[in-house]
Amino acid sequence: MVKLNFSTTGIGSLPHHNVDAALQNAFNYDIPFLPQIPVKNPREYMIIQALDGLPGLEMGDGGAVWVNESVWQNEGESYEARLSEAVQAHRYDAFEPTQEAYSAWRGFLFELDERETRVAKVQLAGPMTCQWVLKTRGGQLSDEVPGLSSAIFKLVLARSLAMVNELKQRQVLPIFYLDEPAFYGFTKTVAKHLIGITQLKLVIQTLQKEGAVVGLHCCSQTDWKTVLQLGLDIISLDSVLSMQPMVEEDGFKAFILKGGTMSWGVVPTMRRTDIPSFSVPFAIAKFRSILSVACAKHGLDFERLLREAIYTPACGLALHSIGEAERASALLKEFVRLLPHGESSIRGQRE
Repeated sequence: MVKLNFSTTGIGSLPHHNVDAALQNAFNYDIPFLPQIPVKNPREYMIIQALDGLPGLEMGDGGAVWVNESVWQNEGESYEARLSEAVQAHRYDAFEPTQEAYSAWRGFLFELDERETRVAKVQLAGPMTCQWVLKTRGGQLSDEVPGLSSAIFKLVLARSLAMVNELKQRQVLPIFYLDEPAFYGFTKTVAKHLIGITQLKLVIQTLQKEGAVVGLHCCSQTDWKTVLQLGLDIISLDSVLSMQPMVEEDGFKAFILKGGTMSWGVVPTMRRTDIPSFSVPFAIAKFRSILSVACAKHGLDFERLLREAIYTPACGLALHSIGEAERASALLKEFVRLLPHGESSIRGQRE
């Protein structure tokens, strides 16, 4: 992939009520990203946004989502047939993000054109998370309903390709993150989880064939060995939670040597107190210490790994205040500015 030295980007969600303000924040990063603003529009919560248009999809409070069984029974078969036809014909226009579920999509594309941006990031909830989270109103899992799990997989694939193609038409390199927070529950002994991995690999490979640089974001602790074997270009994680176990994996070296890029979520976002209390110099000291030990273990170039990584907040910022979201962006810039200098950055802050 294109190497973007010390680049910053966001994970996706922001707390803004105004599309223009959200776009301004998103374009304040080195790699602008498509902002999701569920505070303004509840249809932009992760699952309902990704599956927008699925027959019978209904929404409750706080992003809760389910499928109305009777609607699916009446319309599901024809909808899945449309999805299959679109994938086979490589025509995804009908599954492009809608204004109802993606308030910032058209504005994002407009800004890319106006600013002549050549690299941008978009994101979508991945197929495993969508399949494992979505249930019917009666509590059935998606794989217990004929055709539903398959339709979810095909819809995520079709929408991902529609978004990638829109960026490519503008001569923008698409960096596409599949958001898979449910990966924390992955178990190799569960049959549907193994099917999910197979489908996830297919989505990754198809997007790569279309010219996208593909990443996976998981802000929970998970089976990083399996993630490292997915053939990804980028792996995005919460550094405080998962950096240590990630770099200790034997597959970490192979991922880096094959050209893989780490997307380190260095500004914590789990609690409301994380951003106000974040100390840049001490976060840098810990980050450099963990990475330098890993590089010595694996025989990797420490300075190159620092330079060729992407840096982000640990997760989306929708549950924070606008002020905290702006502060997270500023802290991230400061982290990246001081990161190459190591201990000298801490001494400079103290002095």
